[in-house]
Amino acid sequence: MTHPEDQEIIARFLQRETAAVRVIEGWIAHAASPFRQRLALHWEDTLQESLLEVTRLLERGTFRGESSLKTYLWRVVNHACLRQLRAQQKTKCLDLDEVAEPSDRPENSPLEQLLQKESAHLLLRVLAEMPVECRDLWQMILNGLSYQEMSQQLGASEGTLRVKVLRCRKRAVTMRDQLLGQQQEAAL
Repeated sequence: MTHPEDQEIIARFLQRETAAVRVIEGWIAHAASPFRQRLALHWEDTLQESLLEVTRLLERGTFRGESSLKTYLWRVVNHACLRQLRAQQKTKCLDLDEVAEPSDRPENSPLEQLLQKESAHLLLRVLAEMPVECRDLWQMILNGLSYQEMSQQLGASEGTLRVKVLRCRKRAVTMRDQLLGQQQEAAL
């Protein structure tokens, strides 16, 4: 049975009432807090992704009241965090310094040198395919700007910028996967 307080907060949240949004955001952050250290750089994006997922689920009416709303959100957020951790395990990170200046030291085998050059070439192709807006946002982040500072410069809300950065990241990963698939097909 659904608690009346849960239904009230859902209704207020879906109407974008500031107090209700803050409560839900607080519950999401608390639920994700055990994953904070392991998520590292993906922490903020995972919180934003969780908020989007919660909003989508509540708008669709999937909360049936079999547990409290807080417990329901806890499960949704934990699943989002676990998905992100699994994705991190699958994604090999490259150091940008290595990409910019691949090492041709003698201790690197010819195969390692070739793989470094291919990785750098792939990264540059992905960046070339990305919209200017994505490259500009990434440049601001690399320059050390916070979302608040970016918001002031661009005249967009912090939440909007977080979503844009997340979508740009997803688009870049998709582009990378497509280009890798094309390379593999060409190699066959």
